[in-house]
Amino acid sequence: MSWSIFLTCFRDGKGSQLPESVVEDAFGKFVNSRDSNSLSLAFPDGGVAKINFGARKDPTGFAINRPPVSPEFWSGLLKILETTTSALYWPGEGWAIARTDTISNLPRDWVDAHGLPTMVATVAEILELIRRA
Repeated sequence: MSWSIFLTCFRDGKGSQLPESVVEDAFGKFVNSRDSNSLSLAFPDGGVAKINFGARKDPTGFAINRPPVSPEFWSGLLKILETTTSALYWPGEGWAIARTDTISNLPRDWVDAHGLPTMVATVAEILELIRRA
């Protein structure tokens, strides 16, 4: 079974360009290959991930199908959440942010439909939210 997680950067209630430098800072040393729409990552524990940015010229975020258990992967996601006004979400219930100012940048219809996201400060908190979904 395939399972995906998603990260989107928001500003003023709309998707906002996710700075490439932030993604590079979080995952650059793990990039195994890249093309115009994706990065393939390889982690020390043998875990792999493919970050798919979609077809947009200035992506607002990315999807990861079958995220690895690799701690470096989850630390990188947390770093992006801490650096940007982004939200991490997945199928089922729950979504996460790491900055209080992200709330004011989220689309109102998302908050109305899903409630406020959970504030996280650690990888363990993200993983617990996902486990509960």
